[in-house]
Amino acid sequence: MFQRVIEYCLGDNNKAIIVQPVSNVEIDIQNIKALINSPKYKYGEIVSLIDNMNIKGKIRDIVYHFRNQTFNYYIEADNRKVNKRYYETDLIKF
Repeated sequence: MFQRVIEYCLGDNNKAIIVQPVSNVEIDIQNIKALINSPKYKYGEIVSLIDNMNIKGKIRDIVYHFRNQTFNYYIEADNRKVNKRYYETDLIKF
């Protein structure tokens, strides 16, 4: 089971205001499942592929695989979405 990782801040009346990957969306705080560990990379962070340092991009999406307990990252390189899924071990901070 995959779930999108979000960044949020607390608003009024037990509401969470999502700031990443979309902004200004309010949801009930009870609808958010807390993660035990934080992802190694954050939205918008510039990364490069470990096996090909010529490819660099920014983190555009983060999903969490609950069964495998791993984060999967999707990047944007040269203003284009890269559809390949990357693990933390595939990337390095640029």
